Amino acid sequence: MANPKKAIYYPKSESDVPPFYDNAKQKLVAIYAAKYGIDAAVMTNIQNHNTQIPLKIAKAENDRQTSQSSTSKKNLELSNGRKDLLWVFNKIEGEPNFEEQDAEDLGMRVSKPPIDFLNAKPVIAQITVLSDKIIFDWLKGEMHGVLIDSSYDGINFSKLDKDSKSPFEDTRKNKVVNVAEARYFKFRYIYNDAPVGEYTDVIKVVCDIY
Repeated sequence: MANPKKAIYYPKSESDVPPFYDNAKQKLVAIYAAKYGIDAAVMTNIQNHNTQIPLKIAKAENDRQTSQSSTSKKNLELSNGRKDLLWVFNKIEGEPNFEEQDAEDLGMRVSKPPIDFLNAKPVIAQITVLSDKIIFDWLKGEMHGVLIDSSYDGINFSKLDKDSKSPFEDTRKNKVVNVAEARYFKFRYIYNDAPVGEYTDVIKVVCDIY
């Protein structure tokens, strides 16, 4: 019987659609159309989409700079192809003889790789130094936050803060007014409120926050 907790996968990237669609079409023709009662008219649509999708993508790319028409046709073909194949997938999933291994074979299921808690290392996408703060844009991914350690000499670090939503902002005033100040930072991921993975390399920022 169907498992409503498992999502049906369909590629989001246009370049991933042709091989995904071709695999599903071939498996449907060979095994699953008969097994799950997909009628001939539906399979004709699937086979037509399988032929036309790569052709329309290629044509759209060739005509991209001179014509919007082929792009519209390509988008329509992708949309209709997605709708028709997902209809087939949903019908298969609802059949009494449905087997999960068939869904995997058709490409309906995609498992996420496990999080690498041992080697995970925060990525600082951008650092912006303003007159009143330093802004660190960091990539969260599947982590729950980051720890931020700070130092004034790049050697002796202490905990500064933790952040659960990017960006992190350091608004501390300089120790001496009108004197530029070097600050050093290290970031480490948090998962379930526990530190995981590795610290970033030491990040040096010179600021004037008065």
